[in-house]
Order: sequence, then structure tokens, then C-alpha cells
Amino acid sequence: MHATHYGGAPSYKKWNKRESGKSSIFVTTENSSSSTSSNSAGDRYDPYALFLQNNYHLIQEEVAQGFGTSIEVIAQFYRCQKPLYNDARHTLNANYALLFNEKQSEKNIQQNIEQVLLENELLRNECKNLPMNAT
Repeated sequence: MHATHYGGAPSYKKWNKRESGKSSIFVTTENSSSSTSSNSAGDRYDPYALFLQNNYHLIQEEVAQGFGTSIEVIAQFYRCQKPLYNDARHTLNANYALLFNEKQSEKNIQQNIEQVLLENELLRNECKNLPMNAT
């Protein structure tokens, strides 16, 4: 954290009422970040995986309700055409237990979503970004 005296270096004179009205203090914090690096190809930046991780609980809630913008994002990621969003929504909702009731479901959410979507023949054939085989 940095504190700076407005208008230059701080004065060490005793402030009086007249001078104190002319001064102000700005407090700022420096941005900080941390990062890790790895040589593994599996650790590459993946915005979709990050979306799933950061929005896991929202996705869980929207899949349970059977609607929501996160479901649309998932359908868009797999390049499902807009008319197929309802199929994706219904398929995910119908398979809620498979998607979210495992101990490792948060870790495996992407694979679970892909597995569920691939089980729907229409989505498997029409969504262009679905893998051929989900693991």
C-alpha cells in the first residue's frame, strides 16, 4: 500500500488549520498477481475449462432449473445451432444426477457434459465441436 501526499513530497512542518485544508492523501494499492507455470501440454490456458470451473455452482443451479445463460454458453461452445439449445438444455437437465452427484463431479464436469451431450443422437450429429468420444 502506498500513501502519497498530494502536490509533492510530504512536508514535515507542523500543520496548522490553514495548511491542512490544502492537503489531501491518496491511498493506492498495487495490483498483484500470481502465476504458476508447467511444461505439461494439458496445463494450457483453456477459457472454456475456466468458465466451467468459475461458474460450476451457477451451471449446477441452471441445469437443475432447466434453463439459463450458462447452458447457452455450453451449447455455443460445442457449436450447437441455436435451434438445438433446447435439446441441450433438456438433455443436461435430464442427466443432472450424472453431471453433479459424483464426488469428483466438479473436477470432471467438462467430460461429464460431453458424455451426456454425446448420448443425444441429434446433438452428437449436429454440434460441431463435440469430441468424437468423451472420456
